[in-house]
Order: sequence, then C-alpha cells, then structure tokens
Amino acid sequence: MPCDIPGRIRVLGTPDEENMGGKGLLRDAGAFDGVDVWMMAHPTSTSAVQPMGARVDAQANFVGATHAEAVRTAYEALVLITDFGTTLPAGTTATPVEDVGMFAINVVAQKIMLGIAVVGLRDVNETVGALLDSTYVGVNYTVAADDEVEDGVAVTMEGPGGHASEGTKSPLRLSIETFRNLTNSGREGVSFFLPGNITATEPDITISVRPRYTMDLDSLLKNVTSLITSKAKSITTDRPYPALEVLSTPGDRFINLMHDADHDSQANWNFSTIAPAATDAGFVQDAVLDPSPNLSRLQERSTVTDAPR
Repeated sequence: MPCDIPGRIRVLGTPDEENMGGKGLLRDAGAFDGVDVWMMAHPTSTSAVQPMGARVDAQANFVGATHAEAVRTAYEALVLITDFGTTLPAGTTATPVEDVGMFAINVVAQKIMLGIAVVGLRDVNETVGALLDSTYVGVNYTVAADDEVEDGVAVTMEGPGGHASEGTKSPLRLSIETFRNLTNSGREGVSFFLPGNITATEPDITISVRPRYTMDLDSLLKNVTSLITSKAKSITTDRPYPALEVLSTPGDRFINLMHDADHDSQANWNFSTIAPAATDAGFVQDAVLDPSPNLSRLQERSTVTDAPR
C-alpha cells in the first residue's frame, strides 16, 4: 500500500495473550522499544474503533470428601457467581468458566456434561426441557442413562459457548440452572457427578471478571471472590489487564481511511464507546507520540530488529 509517511511499520503477533499477558512479556523483552505509535486489532462482531474493558481471572479450587460433595460445592459457587452477574451494569461482566475439556480461560465451553443421580431419566429430561427457552440461543441437550453411578443420568448440553465477555446463556448456564432446579426440588438424596470423571474431588472453575474501567477492577474482584471464599479451598488470580481507551481523533482518521476507495470503501466502520471485550493491549501504553512535526528521525531507524517470534 503506498504510504507517504516516513517511518517503519512492524506487525507483531502476541503469544499467550490471555493466560500470561503476552504483550506485557513482549514489552519486557524490548519488542516495543523505540515505538512512537501503536495500534492493536481484536476480532469482534462489528467493524469499529472502540475501547476495551479491564479484566482479571480468578481461579477457584473446590475440595470435597467425595466426588459428589466436590461437584455440589463447585456448582453452588457457580450459582452464586451467576446470580451476581445478573446485577452488574451494562459493559461489566463476571462470567464463570468450568475448567473441563478443551479449557480456555476466556471461552465458555461449547459442551458441558452434568450427571444426576436418584432422579429418573424422564424427570431429568422434563426439568432441562422446561428450562431451555428462547433465551438459550443455539443451545440443545440430550439425556441418557449413565451406569457410572447407581441410578445415574447424564445430560449433555451443547451450544455456541462464546467469549467470556459476552455474558450469553451458554450450555454451562443451562447446567447451572438444572443444578439449581433439582437442588431446590425437594427430592431427597439427589446428587451430582461429572460423567467420565467421577473420581475427581478437586474441581476448578474460573471467573472472568471484566469491568468497563480499570478503576473498578479491584472492587469487582473483591465482590466476586467474597461470594465464594467460604466454599473454595483456594482462589488465585492471573495478571490483571487494564482497560484501553481510544481517542476520537486518531480513531476518526482511521475510519475515514477505511471508508476510502483504496480500502474497498468499507462504509461499515464506525466509532463506538462500547467495550466488547477485555484486552491486554494496555500493557504497551507507555508508547508516546512524538509531538514534533519533524518525523525524519524515523527514517534513520534502519537498525530496528524484527519482532520476536
């Protein structure tokens, strides 16, 4: 693409951006040294220049004397977190993620299995079917007898899952509501298990805590962890990500650039104040724009090494 601005453009990929804060590691290794302006791209459902929220993950470990006790305790915590999440303002979420299968801390699983003992297959099917309304977009389930435990029924719930920032009603949410309903049903002796994993006595869950602004991160995390402190054996947190704000002037210029014919007249680009997700982009916010109109010094930087791979 023709460009009349003297300087060098480098494109860097970010390894392990969610778990360890990849941009922070790149910064510490000097990958952004000598950079005057940086931009980041994050996939989302719309084409927009927009801010990103803050984020920290809390990993909670639960222990039970038996598998059934451990699963019950973990699901009791999931109920508490789910209910708390419904009280948060727009743009702020606290989303639980069950650490099972192809686990990723920022993705709500597309498939969740919950086992129920003592309740018959027909009753389980009717319970889940009554919960599955139009608010569970794309979610479905199947029930089957499970001989891993006596009188066991396994419910397999599948659906789109989604990014932890979206707060949509996922297969995990359906399993949480199934647990809640059967626990409160008054049936005696109801217990729960994880099909295919009935010996585990230390299940984990992750709560993705995502306020709109960095200043709210500590208080929101404190509120979340206080809900489950009495149930969890331990709660640890990963590296917090600050929010990313976007100035209107460079944002508008980028949008105008995307609108022109050289970029296929992408008229669907807009400026948004909504933060669709959290990001680790804030780790490199120490870049400073040179106020000098003389940018010739950028041309002299011919010794800048390639980005680490």
